[in-house]
Amino acid sequence: MNKKYLFFSLFIYIYTGIVNAITINLAGQSFLKSFEDLYALITREFNKYAKENDLDINLNFILFSIENTTKEWDSFDSAMHLLLQQKKTKYDMLIYDPLFTRRLSPHLVNLKDYLPKEHLDQYLGDAEKIGVYEDKWVGMPLLLKYTILYSNKILLNKYDEKIPKTWDQMLATGKRILEEERKNNNYDLIGFNGYYPKGESTMCSAYSFLYSYRDSKESPVPEINSKTAEEAFNMLLKIKNELSNDEVFSIGEDNHIMMLYMGTVIFSNFWDFDHEVPNYYMTPLPGKTEDVNGSCLGGYLLGINNYITNEKKRAASEVIKFLTSEYIQKEVILKQFKCFSALTKLYDDEEVCSYTDCELMKSIQGIERPSSKIDNYEDYSSKYTNLINDFLYNNKPLKEALTEIDDILKIYHFSQKTSTIALILFIIIQIIFCCVILMTALLFIPKFKKYFRFLSNDLWIMYVLGVILVISSVFPFFGALTSLKCFFNHIILSTGLNFILTPILYQLLINFPKINVYSEWLKKNKYLFIGLIEFINILIGSLLLLSPYKIKEIIIEEGKNYEKCQLDNKYGTVILIIQIGILIIKFLSINTLIYLEWNLAVIAHELKIIVIMMGMDCILIALYCIYKLLNITNYITYYTLYIGIIVLFFLTNHTYLFIIRIILSNKDGDDEMVMKIRQSTHSYIHKLTTSQQGNISKSSHMSNNTETETQYSNKSKTLTNILKIHESTSFFS
Repeated sequence: MNKKYLFFSLFIYIYTGIVNAITINLAGQSFLKSFEDLYALITREFNKYAKENDLDINLNFILFSIENTTKEWDSFDSAMHLLLQQKKTKYDMLIYDPLFTRRLSPHLVNLKDYLPKEHLDQYLGDAEKIGVYEDKWVGMPLLLKYTILYSNKILLNKYDEKIPKTWDQMLATGKRILEEERKNNNYDLIGFNGYYPKGESTMCSAYSFLYSYRDSKESPVPEINSKTAEEAFNMLLKIKNELSNDEVFSIGEDNHIMMLYMGTVIFSNFWDFDHEVPNYYMTPLPGKTEDVNGSCLGGYLLGINNYITNEKKRAASEVIKFLTSEYIQKEVILKQFKCFSALTKLYDDEEVCSYTDCELMKSIQGIERPSSKIDNYEDYSSKYTNLINDFLYNNKPLKEALTEIDDILKIYHFSQKTSTIALILFIIIQIIFCCVILMTALLFIPKFKKYFRFLSNDLWIMYVLGVILVISSVFPFFGALTSLKCFFNHIILSTGLNFILTPILYQLLINFPKINVYSEWLKKNKYLFIGLIEFINILIGSLLLLSPYKIKEIIIEEGKNYEKCQLDNKYGTVILIIQIGILIIKFLSINTLIYLEWNLAVIAHELKIIVIMMGMDCILIALYCIYKLLNITNYITYYTLYIGIIVLFFLTNHTYLFIIRIILSNKDGDDEMVMKIRQSTHSYIHKLTTSQQGNISKSSHMSNNTETETQYSNKSKTLTNILKIHESTSFFS
């Protein structure tokens, strides 16, 4: 009875422990049998470790293989990304490609919050390059992958050649061996397999080759449009032409591996797929100099789903801590599966160095692909590799290919330092700026005072300041665009337009033919009125600082990308609409007052000039609206059109007002023209007034009591008053 009870209790204890254990589902992909075996082993090892240490955690590995997924390099990672975007918790952990670190980072746990600092500090260097994004450690490397140089032992020993450390050495050694072997009718031998097939592999090979041409170990990847890049890719083409051919250079992984096992290639650039490839040395890829090399860095990263429970996050962190422990990295990753570990301290362990080439790992200079620095890396990589392949296989000029690669990401700025057109326009704007200031002197020359009677000097100064501001609005567009520059362009332009319109509006208000208290108040409070209006406008514009402009990148396929200002929020749009509304009200008010004051003798000539200005401004506004609606794909054209509109404004407004009208002015001719306009207007008004009075007389005879007749009479009376004001040649009460 006691035995049965003990057995039953033990069964319940074990069963309860299994049921209560937290199950962590870890998803990973493999198309190789060796990695399937690796995943199975680390799963068993962790579950054994968890049981021995009473962790109550059970690791369940879900394998995505060629049998249940497509054989695309990014199919698994893309599927995981889609699930995480939907905040699914089907998988608690995943093993992913470092190329996806940036894309997956918002959906993965920051391991700094769950792993001890001393554990993370063991994984600096290459592990940090691929596992950290924006100071957030989202992936711990289960293992690392590098591209390396495979050198044929038999042939090097046969011809007493050393393993090359520079590309020049490899080219010379390869040419000598090929020449000697062909004397023996060995035409199947290939000097170098570069590994430049279509797809991501070419990106890996080309990027690391460029990296190998930097000046020193500490130097960054050379700029793609630099002389160094030209030197590097010219060497690559030379190597391909003299040691290989298009067909071999572009073969895929399976054929590449086959060539290595058959021994039909002297040198080969490939991933560290097997540390025991027969008859080949494995060393770092060559460089421009012996102390510099470059290998493409890859690996398998462990990440935790950010949407699972905190309890599961803690359990998953235990899994990562164990899989990146010294035991697993040493006994499993390095010893059993001959892979590279990111735990660098192991390469100082004599036991490890007895079964691993520690010097190889210490000397490799890995470079991660720029997937964490580019928004749409897949698109960039595709264009980059296509252009490199066009250069290698389709005779595309190198300079053209490198320029187009540079253009994929490069943002072109409208700068006088880089563009001749921008320089010319910059000089023109400065000349115009100076001309406006010099023209202001005409206001103070007695001979020309008669042409500027419409406004007082202080109002003319305000008008000129407005013109200067409008012209100055183009300067923020020179050089790199920023949110602050966009704001300055907006506030300078809107203030300038208001400074131009306000003096004219003010003068027309105080010149109203019918004497009224409002006009009289304005005469006495000129600066208060103008100051209040402009203060309100500047205050409204300044509110955009609370909802600033954004810089929108205009991406041009096979062209030059550029930036422009954009307001893409409701708050900023409302402010913009209010400011436009103020300008429209001022513009309409000015035109209405021009009509009402058209016959005032004291300003008749000036009104004619202002009408011409208003008409030209209407055309410029229409041109500006068309410009904003156009989808312009050339950055030079985009900014040149804007500056062109500003130059037209200067020519059609300020130049006409200050220069052209003075040159063309003929006092007698002007007076005659004014008199004809007045006579024509008087005749029209007389006929219209007589007709209206006749209608009023007839309607009053029919019925004086109906509502319709009253409204008609009121409208007629209003129209008569308007016509009376319009007809007035002098002020009246």
